[in-house]
Amino acid sequence: MRNVCCLIRRKVTALNTPLVFKPIFQERIWGGRKLEELFGKNIPAGKRIGESWEIVDRPEAQSLVRNGPLRGRTIHELWTQHRQEIFGDVPATARFPLAKQKPSFGTWRRRNRAPKSTLVCAGQWRESNSNTRSVPEQLQNVCTRSR
Repeated sequence: MRNVCCLIRRKVTALNTPLVFKPIFQERIWGGRKLEELFGKNIPAGKRIGESWEIVDRPEAQSLVRNGPLRGRTIHELWTQHRQEIFGDVPATARFPLAKQKPSFGTWRRRNRAPKSTLVCAGQWRESNSNTRSVPEQLQNVCTRSR
């Protein structure tokens, strides 16, 4: 019997390949090297990085796709031009309504636990355990609660 996955041939397109975004590092006075130590981030030498913006769609900061056929496109372009194909049936907004950050603290020691990721939606800060929900579920859960 043949393996089922070998019988299914799916056309690979720009819209069905995994998207990896280039992080935007933010210098902060409390910053340090913890993002490098905890998450393997490639922090610029001599910089005190306090936050890593993993996905963000703001006028002054745009996440860029760093791999595949959509390389170099911004999250804003994907949100406005391919919303349904990539994100599914989610509420329409002018900008991608979710920002994902990883905070870092230069002298952070709290029982060696990694800091929680933070989700930002419509100007409201919300904590989320990103391991338990997919991005569309996070969008629905976080964004509908902030209205």
